[in-house]
Amino acid sequence: MLKTSGDGKGAEVFCLEYLRDFLAVADTLSYTEAARRLYSSQATVSRRVAALERELGVPLFNRTTREVQLSEAGAVAVKYFRQMDDCYKSALEAIDAIRFARPPLRLSCPDYWLDSYIEPLVLFAGQQAFDSGIQLESNSPQRGIELVGSGECDLAFGAAVPTNVDRRIAMRPFAHEQVVAIIWKGSELACRDAVTPEVLKEVPLVLLGNKERDYERMNSALLAPFVAAGCVPEEITYVGQVETLAMALLERRGFTLAPQSVGRLHRDYLVVVPFAEPEPQLPLCLYYRADNLSERVVKFMELAEHFADSRRL
Repeated sequence: MLKTSGDGKGAEVFCLEYLRDFLAVADTLSYTEAARRLYSSQATVSRRVAALERELGVPLFNRTTREVQLSEAGAVAVKYFRQMDDCYKSALEAIDAIRFARPPLRLSCPDYWLDSYIEPLVLFAGQQAFDSGIQLESNSPQRGIELVGSGECDLAFGAAVPTNVDRRIAMRPFAHEQVVAIIWKGSELACRDAVTPEVLKEVPLVLLGNKERDYERMNSALLAPFVAAGCVPEEITYVGQVETLAMALLERRGFTLAPQSVGRLHRDYLVVVPFAEPEPQLPLCLYYRADNLSERVVKFMELAEHFADSRRL
C-alpha cells in the first residue's frame, strides 16, 4: 500500500497489490472488468492505479470517455512489473517448498467461497510470510465445523452462525460482506440501481438449503432485513447446491441473496443489484477449537482481519 515514509521527506513506497491492479487494467483495458476479476471495486482499482502513477510521475494509461489504452510509459511498465510479479511468485514457491515440510494449516471452506475469497486470502497470508503451508478442503459449512471439532481441520470458514456448533468450537468474526440481490435479467427490477425488501416481496426467492439444515442460520441472517421490514417474500424455494442455484433462478424468474464476493453466479441471464441504504451485511467468521488454539491459528485469524481491511481500501 502506498504510504508516507518516516524520513519526513514524503517519499512513497508501494506493495505488489498496486502492480497487480495496474496489470489487470492493462490486460483488460477496462477498470470495470479489472475490478470484477480482482473481486474489488472500480473505485479501488482506479485509486490504486492513480497512486502508482503519482509515484512514477507519469500516466500509465491514456483515457477517454470511450476507451482506455496503455501510454508509452505504461507499455514499458507492463513488461517490468510483470517480471517483478513473476519473480515474487517464484520466490513464494521456493519458500513454500521449505514451509510445506511442516504439517499445513488445514482450512475448510464451502466451495463457492474458494475462488472469490479464500484463495485470495491464502495468497495474502503467503505474502505476509505466514510460516505454514495451507491445505484447503471443500466442505459444507456444517461439515467444516464438524471437522474442526474432530481435529481433522484447524479452521473452518463460514458466513454468519451455523445451526449446530460443538461446545468446544469458538467463532471469530473478522469481516462483514455486503449482501446483494442476484436477479433474473428479465425482471423489471434488474434495471434498478438499487432494490429494497419491499419491492422484492412478491418476487420468487431461491436460497440454499438441505435436510441437514446447514444453511439455516445463514438464511436467517440474509432474511433479517425482510423480517424487520415485514416483507418476507411470499414464495421461497430451496436448492441443495450452488451449482443448481442459477438454473433455479432462471426457471422461477426470481432472485437470491448472496454476499457480494461469492463469484459462482456470473451468468448472462442474471444481474447483481445492490440494496438501497442501509445495505444489509453478513458476518464472515472463522471457527476453531478453543481448547486447541495454536499460535499459527491465531496468526492466520489476525491475517484474515488484515486481509479484510485491505479489501476495503
